Amino acid sequence: MAWVVLAGVLTAGVGLPAALRGRGAKNGWPMMALPLLLGLAVAAAAMTFLVQTEMDWNSVRTAIPFALSRGIPIYYDHTGPLWCNIYPPLSFVLYTPVGLGGTPLGAIRIGQAMAVAWVMIPVFAAAWAGPRDVSAGRPVAALLGFAVALATAAVLKPMQDAAFAVHVDAPAVGLGVLACLAASRWESTGRLVVAGVLAAAAVFCKQTMVGLAVALVVWVLVVGGWRRAAVTAVAGLAAGAVLAGACAVAFDAKALWHVTVTLPSRHEFPGGFVGSFGRVSKESGWMLPPLVPVVVVLAWTALRSRGRAVGEVGTLLLVAAVAEWPLGMLGYMKFGGGPNNLAYCETFLVAFVAWAVAKLVGERVEGPRAAVLAAVLVLAAGACVWRLASVDSSVIGGPSKHELSYRLVRQSPGRYFFPRLPLAHLMGEGRLTHHHWGLYDYELAGEHVSDDWFWRYIPPDAVVVAHNDRPPGTRNLMYQRLAGKYPKQARRPELPGWYCFLRDGG
Repeated sequence: MAWVVLAGVLTAGVGLPAALRGRGAKNGWPMMALPLLLGLAVAAAAMTFLVQTEMDWNSVRTAIPFALSRGIPIYYDHTGPLWCNIYPPLSFVLYTPVGLGGTPLGAIRIGQAMAVAWVMIPVFAAAWAGPRDVSAGRPVAALLGFAVALATAAVLKPMQDAAFAVHVDAPAVGLGVLACLAASRWESTGRLVVAGVLAAAAVFCKQTMVGLAVALVVWVLVVGGWRRAAVTAVAGLAAGAVLAGACAVAFDAKALWHVTVTLPSRHEFPGGFVGSFGRVSKESGWMLPPLVPVVVVLAWTALRSRGRAVGEVGTLLLVAAVAEWPLGMLGYMKFGGGPNNLAYCETFLVAFVAWAVAKLVGERVEGPRAAVLAAVLVLAAGACVWRLASVDSSVIGGPSKHELSYRLVRQSPGRYFFPRLPLAHLMGEGRLTHHHWGLYDYELAGEHVSDDWFWRYIPPDAVVVAHNDRPPGTRNLMYQRLAGKYPKQARRPELPGWYCFLRDGG
């Protein structure tokens, strides 16, 4: 907790000189808000980072690029460990620096730092693009826009998952925002080529980014005509063809197609399409709507400017958000979908907020427009305070589940099996093991995992199966397969608070 506060204080110390140097800003009063808001945003983001570290998902999401960094295949055709890796390989390739981590916790935090960079650096670039002129006040404007965006990311669940955990989402949305920034200079053929390439790369991080690729071409068609739109489309298709060829060469092409196309295409909507839509709409009610009125008011305020509003990068970011919302909802609705799918819409909205705030600070705004800007800054500061006050310190102060499982696996190889923490096995004993969601991917796609396949990636002599946060439900497929061999639930002193199952006769 102490170093989180220290991070905020130090950042505020950086913000103050920037504010003092930004005397050229047309709005003097935002300079006073910069140190406080920037410090609060960094502190809230640091707290969110620490909380997200302990997510189970980080283990499997880090295990995949860690294995790749060691030359271990990550796609298998009806064989191999079940890792829940139904995504194209580019994100996993980009995360391979996690291989520098010496322990699971170290590797995960490297991955988290990369996720933050992949999301927030493009968002800062969007803020930097806000002010029309390069002036002494531009750093202040950009930092304020970035601080509001960082506060938003620290508060909203989809953004927490995308920006502060090891997810394929971070490189995907980061490349998407960069593609929008490149396409905003649509007068330049070179920039449009770059935009097309970045959009293709985003799709090869996660399939749902195809919405961004289509929206990009449509937007360029509207603002620049069919020739420029054709340049963007051809560049994207050519880049996609090159990436597809590279993936086919670098990975088992048949396995890659099966895992990233066949399996997800067979996943159904739990409760049917209508029932799934109703469930997700209810669950997501607190995730996206709080940002919508802020975006609407900022759009009305910031886009009232010289020139055609449709040609502004802010408009393109809004178009991208609208294009990604239905795809994100579909991803959330399908089996296994989570709130992180909404980040494919939210990230573009957050980037728009950063751009709009920076744009307003870089202009002289008075009356209602100044009131809107002040309200947004106050809301962002309040969100940071709420985030810092709402987190249970025990969440970040207790022992790390990643380190505890890793230590036990190293001390007693083969004795334990952690269905949700495959990274501990990979780094602790060099063993490839299943992740419980990977079993769902196959079974609910109608592909039965045989007993031979299943037990091949379970430590054969394991005495203890440990679930770290809650007991597995009877509908848990991994639990169903293990229950016959591990029927006895018990508490273990070396795993305080964990739900453990012992081998029959063990």
